[in-house]
Amino acid sequence: MAKPRKHQLKVLEDRDILAMARDTRFTQRFPFLKQALTSATKQPAACGTCGGSRRVVQKNIRNLNDIKTILAKLPREKKSLLKAMLDTKEGRIVYQDGSKAKQLTF
Repeated sequence: MAKPRKHQLKVLEDRDILAMARDTRFTQRFPFLKQALTSATKQPAACGTCGGSRRVVQKNIRNLNDIKTILAKLPREKKSLLKAMLDTKEGRIVYQDGSKAKQLTF
């Protein structure tokens, strides 16, 4: 008998993606997650007046959105694996596609 899932619905937020990127179990199966850490850790020093810090934040948001887009486009088998690893019955990703926000429940 299969054990019940811990979560009914897990919404993947930025902090969840960063946590997955730090976990080798996830990065071995989903190597593109490493991109989240490199963008989050390689932040150049920026003064507050030049807007450099704002550019860094915008770049991190774009990188995390790119990862969410990749997750949304995964084949069904990979999404099933991801749900099993997250111990959830369903997963949800909210991401920007151009100027529109999209939501995918899998």
